[in-house]
Amino acid sequence: MKYLQHYDLLQSKIKNKSILCIEPGNNIQNFQFSGLNIIDSELYKLDSNNDNSEYKNKYFDYIIIHGYILDKIKEYHPNILELNLTCDTFVIDLLGEGASVSNLLDGFNLQIIKSNKTKLLTPLWDYKGLEEKYPNIEFYKYPFAGPRVFCSKYNHMIHSDYQSTVNGLFLANKIIIGKTWSDGEKDKLYTCLNNNHQHHRSILVDKLIKNDLVEYGYVSNVKGDDKDIEIPVYGYDDMFRYTNHHIKIKDDDINSRFTINGKLSNTYIDVVTETSHGLMPFMTEKSVKPFYSLQLPIILGYTGIVNDLRKMGFDMFDDIIDHSYDGFVYSKNVDVNTKPSLYTELNNELIVKKTNFIIEELKRLSKLDFHKIYLDLKERLIHNQNLLYELTIEDNNLVEDYGKWIFGDNITFNKNDYIEKIYI
Repeated sequence: MKYLQHYDLLQSKIKNKSILCIEPGNNIQNFQFSGLNIIDSELYKLDSNNDNSEYKNKYFDYIIIHGYILDKIKEYHPNILELNLTCDTFVIDLLGEGASVSNLLDGFNLQIIKSNKTKLLTPLWDYKGLEEKYPNIEFYKYPFAGPRVFCSKYNHMIHSDYQSTVNGLFLANKIIIGKTWSDGEKDKLYTCLNNNHQHHRSILVDKLIKNDLVEYGYVSNVKGDDKDIEIPVYGYDDMFRYTNHHIKIKDDDINSRFTINGKLSNTYIDVVTETSHGLMPFMTEKSVKPFYSLQLPIILGYTGIVNDLRKMGFDMFDDIIDHSYDGFVYSKNVDVNTKPSLYTELNNELIVKKTNFIIEELKRLSKLDFHKIYLDLKERLIHNQNLLYELTIEDNNLVEDYGKWIFGDNITFNKNDYIEKIYI
């Protein structure tokens, strides 16, 4: 047996270029979160709360910062302006984000670093008008970028719980294909697990409770607090009211949040509440977890998210599940220039409309002999599982692609492709 750590899977070198990484949170130079694992290069770090006067008036070929640190730059580096840092290329890393990129760009002081060009790295492939709004920023694009970031073998999330530790070393050989097929009956109809509070999640949970659907599923809302919430909804004279229920269930813990929850995925359907519901097409590992677990998906995310999965070749079981909610659109035109207060009202309006539809669909599905349906879908479910492995592991060059997008011909890679496929 050959043992590899994450560090061994991919290493990169940048030749003849100087790089300053502004800390904390700088992922690109590391290897954990689909980073480049930069070694043997001219690499410097601007540590928070240090003097850093050695860098005053310095020029670098590249300066890299995490977007959320740029948003709070004065908090971490109160003397940043005094340093007078300059570079050829300023890289803003939001590779693990995407949902709030529009708001963050509006708040960034891009003049903090003087550069010839600015590059924004996110897991999006459509920026919905941001490129026109910020013509001086280069935006990274890669097909199916979200799942290819979050489910990559270079990422420590999906696969980590099923990897091994030998002599205290965390090993990265084992890459999950998904759950093995079983003819046995499932525990419940559906799973709907929610951690951080978001309006779209809590509204859906509220409706599940009020429509007596909780008993049919594994339902959690960990960060709820059982308070009545009023939110502005476009077209409503009064505020829309729901209860932000707190629901914590056994086997739903933070350690299983990003990987595959073997126990609570023993259902026929995964009702996914994405990280965000809004304009930006931000897709995470949540939307593809049903495919790992041989489940049918219902996905409450940005409008068109189900269709985007169809376009990648996934079977969305349209003969079984009515995904009409995925085509619902804002009742007024929405783009990146929409006034924030109006956008909030319109987005809430759309959430309410989608969740109402999903609730009625779950009521209909709860009356069907779903185990019989499930058995008939075996080959189609396995197709989705295999396709996900192909797209996120075998046909996934996103890390190398964004490395070349940033550093051009100056970057070289050393890859080790030895992995062990596993089912759980």
